[in-house]
Amino acid sequence: MKTLPRSISLRHIALLLTAYSASMFMTGLSGTAFAQEKIVFKSLADFDKCAANNSYDTGVCMEALQKYAKAHPKELFAIGKRARLQFKHWAALQFFEPGLGASPAATQCADEDVSLAIVSGLSMPVDATPNAIARRLLSGKCFPSVRTAVEKEIASANGEGYLLQHACPVFAKKGIKLSGCEPKKEVAAAPVMEEKLPMVDIASAKVGIIKVYSGSEGERMTMADVPGTPGAYLVRIDGVRSPINGKTMVHKEQKSGNGFNYWTEVDGKQWNTIIMRGGSYKNYTVYVPGLRDAIGMSYNERESKAASADSFKK
Repeated sequence: MKTLPRSISLRHIALLLTAYSASMFMTGLSGTAFAQEKIVFKSLADFDKCAANNSYDTGVCMEALQKYAKAHPKELFAIGKRARLQFKHWAALQFFEPGLGASPAATQCADEDVSLAIVSGLSMPVDATPNAIARRLLSGKCFPSVRTAVEKEIASANGEGYLLQHACPVFAKKGIKLSGCEPKKEVAAAPVMEEKLPMVDIASAKVGIIKVYSGSEGERMTMADVPGTPGAYLVRIDGVRSPINGKTMVHKEQKSGNGFNYWTEVDGKQWNTIIMRGGSYKNYTVYVPGLRDAIGMSYNERESKAASADSFKK
């Protein structure tokens, strides 16, 4: 039996085996962020697999889905429905608009995914591309089918928000008056009361319903109310370059417009970490110390079901 040259140590062999294993592992990650440039969909089933393998960042599947859509124009509506399910709702609009075409079928216009996507797009700033698409679709032939969903959001918006700014002119142009679109009456401001953060012992606190939200770049937010302490929430944010990364912090829920703010204390000052706006469709925007830009978050049903109180104590 031949022996290895003395120049090859056991440590060298271990390093070579590790490198080989890593290479084989990377080869098998055709549906992950590490192999993003190589992702190619031959069917929508491939997209479903990609989204399942990248639940923390389904955005890595978008470019491949867009290429698939260009090659399969007859599947655009079905692609839009898949996109609405896996991404933020407004992401589906780029597929729904060409998929509906100039003469959309009544069943397509009545599809709930179309209404959800339009409402989501209308809730974005005017310079956002999905907003322009949403306004065109609302103004078009699907208006009779989607108007109910949009009217519901207008009624719950409390006279504020992007959705009113963009949807109300469409209704006005069609001669439809909605009370929710009327200018909000000025109300005298109530005396400012000093807010205090609830006293909660994180180590022993019992939590209520736990919800997990995901960002487009792997960010994760876990939050839950604290029964018995009105307005108190435990919030933990992971995957961000911030001093609060991985730390569970007590927050207080505060009514604001057509939603809520969730604030905590950072360096002795009040910090609005979470801004939630909207009616039945809620937008969550997260601000963390150390980051200039806000982070958009969306509800992650699968991770929420798997979460437990231990999530706040790791």
